Amino acid sequence: MIMAVFSEFALVLAGFAEFICSIFLIFGLATRCALVPLIITMSVALTFVHIDDPFKSQEKAFFYLLAYLFLLVTGPGKYSIDQKLFN
Repeated sequence: MIMAVFSEFALVLAGFAEFICSIFLIFGLATRCALVPLIITMSVALTFVHIDDPFKSQEKAFFYLLAYLFLLVTGPGKYSIDQKLFN
């Protein structure tokens, strides 16, 4: 019973990360804050969901994780809403 509640909660969090945080990322609004749930989601997908799969099945989650980490380090670009608001 408790596992079903946890699974449903994890699904809601993953949906939030993939939909809302991706929209924030596209527009460059709260970029670094929006990347944290996306990084967690891709880390879980890579380590728990696709751990026994061949790399061909893992590569999409792996490359998304690398891109999100790169964006976390570099930050939003000069055409982002963050740059316009806080510069």
